[in-house]
Amino acid sequence: MRGTITDAQSGFPLPGVNVIVIDTDPVMGAMTDMDGNYRLENVPVGRHTVKVTFLGFIEMEVSENGSRTIKT
Repeated sequence: MRGTITDAQSGFPLPGVNVIVIDTDPVMGAMTDMDGNYRLENVPVGRHTVKVTFLGFIEMEVSENGSRTIKT
């Protein structure tokens, strides 16, 4: 699994964002690099929910169907 995390308003990449696949055992995660990119190796095949957290931003969970849950 891989991707890029950017600020929704500015479009700038966000370094240091935690990206966690919460429905794996053990839980798998990565942190974005200076360009906002992350990569998770050996994620089991199937549908997963990803939690994205970053200090100063709202926590968000994204499901495989694209639904988003914002944690306040």
